[in-house]
Amino acid sequence: MKALIIADDANAIERFSAVLNAAGYELIVYRWLIKALDNIEEIAPHLILVSAKEYPRHWKTLASYVASGIGGIIPQVILYTDKSFSEEENKKAMELGIRGTFSSYDVDGLDRLRKILSKEDDIYMGKLDEPVADSSSGFPESSMPAAHMPYAAHDISSDISFIFINPENSQLVTGKVLSYSGEKLEFEPSFKEHFSADLKIHSAMLKINSEIKKVNAVLLQKEPKIIFSILSE
Repeated sequence: MKALIIADDANAIERFSAVLNAAGYELIVYRWLIKALDNIEEIAPHLILVSAKEYPRHWKTLASYVASGIGGIIPQVILYTDKSFSEEENKKAMELGIRGTFSSYDVDGLDRLRKILSKEDDIYMGKLDEPVADSSSGFPESSMPAAHMPYAAHDISSDISFIFINPENSQLVTGKVLSYSGEKLEFEPSFKEHFSADLKIHSAMLKINSEIKKVNAVLLQKEPKIIFSILSE
């Protein structure tokens, strides 16, 4: 089995690796979440441990994206958080099917990580000889939303998402698709973003229901609405 660690703290990576190695995982480490996201299909991990401390905006994007099964399987995701991880963020984590969270890499924190791994008698727990933890060790099992009906133009009840890297600042941009005709896409970013009038995007990720494809995009309009022209890669 393969485990992907996404973190930039060398001490954290070393200690997480020790636990996951003991559980029998082959490890892949990325220090940059965007790069990991771009290579998920090739990595095809069974488990992802991501630092929400270092990527507070983007762990949700990662969790939503891998739930599509683009890597061939749907991996379990564990979050390494700071101690001030809010109730609202915990609720979102549960909705996204996160296996569990922990907030330190000291003895207690790593023990919690082991309990999260062993919370269910499944392949993700690896070879740890730990007792199955009670429900407080992580989150209750949750299922992903059922697939929506096939996409029809202007029907944004469908599961449509658009993710890209802004070439002007190398930041991952997420948001809400307001409408999509097959050629033009109206987009509302999750956070306020600055786009130049001639913005061109390469290798954006467009998801429609369970289908994910890489596309190029050109900004057609940025006020009063943000509208992109979607082109084949």
